[in-house]
Amino acid sequence: MYYSILITSNQIYKKFIQEIFTQFLYFSEVEVDRGEETKHQQQQLFNNNILIRFNTLWETFGFLFFCNNMIINNFYIYLIIILIILLFLLHKPLPSFIADKFKIQIIELLMRLSNEYLGNLIELFFGPIIRNKFTRFFSSLPFYLFPIKEPHWCKITVGTIAGIKCRFYFPKGKAKKNNAIIVFIHGGGWCMGEPKFYDGALLLLIKKLGLTIISIDYSLSPEVKFPVALLECEKVIEEIYNKKFKEFGIDKNKIALMGDSAGGCQCAVLCQRALRMERKEMIKTSMALWIDKYRPREMSKLTYHKEQAEKLSALVNAGDFTHLLFCGPPGSGKRTRIQCLLKKIYGRGVENIHVETHHFSIPSGKKLQIFVVNSNYHIELTPSDVGVYDRVIVQEIIKEMAQVQQLNRTSQKAYKVVVLLEAENLTKEAQHSLRRTMEKYAANCKIILCCESASRIIEPLRSRCMVIRVSAPSDEELLECIENVCIRERVQTSKEWLEVLVKKSEGNLRRALCLLECSVSQNGNSLDKQPIVEPEWESYIRDIAKLIVQSPTQNGLLDVRTRFYELICRCIPSSVIFTINDDSSHKANSTGRLSDYYAMREEMLARASLMVKATDEIQMLTNDIREFLILRDFNFISTSIDQENGVNNEQKVLCHKEIALLYGNLGNYLKSNEHWINCGNLYFEMAIDRKEMNLPIENEFEHLMEQCYLIIIKQLNNQNNFIIFIYSEL
Repeated sequence: MYYSILITSNQIYKKFIQEIFTQFLYFSEVEVDRGEETKHQQQQLFNNNILIRFNTLWETFGFLFFCNNMIINNFYIYLIIILIILLFLLHKPLPSFIADKFKIQIIELLMRLSNEYLGNLIELFFGPIIRNKFTRFFSSLPFYLFPIKEPHWCKITVGTIAGIKCRFYFPKGKAKKNNAIIVFIHGGGWCMGEPKFYDGALLLLIKKLGLTIISIDYSLSPEVKFPVALLECEKVIEEIYNKKFKEFGIDKNKIALMGDSAGGCQCAVLCQRALRMERKEMIKTSMALWIDKYRPREMSKLTYHKEQAEKLSALVNAGDFTHLLFCGPPGSGKRTRIQCLLKKIYGRGVENIHVETHHFSIPSGKKLQIFVVNSNYHIELTPSDVGVYDRVIVQEIIKEMAQVQQLNRTSQKAYKVVVLLEAENLTKEAQHSLRRTMEKYAANCKIILCCESASRIIEPLRSRCMVIRVSAPSDEELLECIENVCIRERVQTSKEWLEVLVKKSEGNLRRALCLLECSVSQNGNSLDKQPIVEPEWESYIRDIAKLIVQSPTQNGLLDVRTRFYELICRCIPSSVIFTINDDSSHKANSTGRLSDYYAMREEMLARASLMVKATDEIQMLTNDIREFLILRDFNFISTSIDQENGVNNEQKVLCHKEIALLYGNLGNYLKSNEHWINCGNLYFEMAIDRKEMNLPIENEFEHLMEQCYLIIIKQLNNQNNFIIFIYSEL
């Protein structure tokens, strides 16, 4: 239809031209035959005739143009509909918990279209070899069309090692931060892929770590057969370890294997071959953190609190195993004793652990997921990771464990064990639910709670457990543990240096080992005169404190909040974030004030969590209280480093105003709710006082806070659907 209209329009145009010439010739003849008519009249008649025909033709072409546009628009509409139908037919849903779901969905669709559908068609007509070449071409096309340029801080070359083609990445100047090297093996199913495809990822790795990378361009299948590619990679690694390390200026003890997909498989196989061939000088059997690498696995190997370990062993031997509550400060060895206890009960089978993701749904439709570590005999999890829905997790996990029976009851215990970490962060509803559930399944399931403070565990739950208090190790016990690790890792240091490290760890064995490992990784195995290197997150927290002082504005506080979220996502607990003290705080003699403040803050948060537990509105109020209690820390952190940075009063005033703004917003929210009018008025008054008078956070502020809590209690008492727990102090 579209083409017929175009042909018709062309015919009309030709006919119009013919008419013009015909009329011109006609009027010329008329001029000869009709002498009585003037030339002007003839010309006017000719022009009028042409105008009429031109208008007719214009209208015709306008109609045709409108028809053509309609046809083109309909064509695009049909095309879009067809594409939507095709995408609907080709779509394969992915699990909801996958990260970067949109990107993976697109990549999966493109790979399926090219490699599966089109690849199967090519293989059907031309065979598998042509299909493999097509797949190589299709996968490499984006990298050749959009190549990554070589940066100025890294030199990329191509050469050979032991006759095997390799791609070299050498950082230049300041970009080179250490003398380590990564040997990278690319992926591609052993039949496709090139080192060039990984330039983006490897350059980013070099920029972060500042090390040398060598990517092996091994032979591909089907041109060669297994194990040619594996042996080629092994030759390259041996050549680097035995000869090439001097040429590249690297430490032969800092060679790491890294691979993607098929390359990762080859890395694993190469390490296994090195172990079987007893090449102990080439491979380290463990790259775990020292805190996990040297963690005792049996009760008899615990280096401190040995009497307590003997009592736990006697408890297991007696067969009268009950629910347990381990409490103690961070780094005291609670989880180590729990693991040793589990091995004492079940034997070595409990060490065959794996990580899983459990999914749960609640009546509101919300989906929950939590990571657990489990074996055939126990499960270990942190229910507080899901927030206020921890009650659901506790109930479902215990029911699931209690209903699954042991495979071999003759040689093992008839019960399973559920280990709940960070039990002090459980909500009160979860703790009460746990109390009822543990009574119901006491015969089939034993509960082990692990927490830092037993005071935040409700009394009904605490009374049903045997409380085991694990105190922090003494400085002498810490020093003994650190010296044993130094001997095993061949770290050369003095006793004075270790004593400083022990003092810096403050009774935390985990922190002491972390400081030692960080120092060794940065300064090498000789630590006589080297400074103690702190973990990166501690310096990061210190930078946040300085940022608060230097930029006490609304945007600055938002930036700080983002950094706090980043720390929490990296499993740095909030209690650690707000208890780290700078050296300047000791110089300013403010340590006592800070410790008192943090103790008071924990107590107030405990009161808030005990008193305010109900509907979503009250949960929002609790979150807001936590928010500006965190903001209050800004004032104290800045106070601890005032003398070092010379903060002026204007910056403090700005910080107070920003906090006052948050109080005012909370006050307006509370005043808009009929249940919280009085409480909102108090918060609004606090905001006005702080903004106009620049009041510091002192006893007057605490008094106002307690008044707000009392008002909340009165409002809660008027509603029967709220469960209220009130401390005797109030």
